[in-house]
Amino acid sequence: MSFSRTGLACVVAMAFSLPAGAATLYVDSIFGDDDGALNTDCKKKTPCRSIQHAITQGGANARIILAPGSYVGPITVTQDNVKITSVAGALATEILGDDPDADAIIEVTADRFTLGGKGTGVSVGRDFAADDPADQSGIVVQGNKARIEGNI
Repeated sequence: MSFSRTGLACVVAMAFSLPAGAATLYVDSIFGDDDGALNTDCKKKTPCRSIQHAITQGGANARIILAPGSYVGPITVTQDNVKITSVAGALATEILGDDPDADAIIEVTADRFTLGGKGTGVSVGRDFAADDPADQSGIVVQGNKARIEGNI
């Protein structure tokens, strides 16, 4: 069997595009379910309701895809190589912090975290009136090689 250089490069690129064990999970704030009454797998036809539940289910290497809607934080990411994107972008998908005692709406203590991308970002904000707006950060990353793009 012989491969051209281009063909071999495509095979190698496909082999390394997703880490082993990468799970794709779907989240829908309206039609999703975290209680297990409807699902426990966060699949496209049976999405989770919360981002945190999807992160817990997916673990390291999870790809989390958000339907348009409002999601509640705080959200904590402790597993490496988690990617969160929206199918509709930042104007249609928001993550709101509702805990004034939390340090951040999204807190990441893992490496290679990705939030958003071109046209797939989210809006991050507060769902409460803070006494001091500086009391809570939007996104705090304490890991290496994070990619935060296309978010507002």
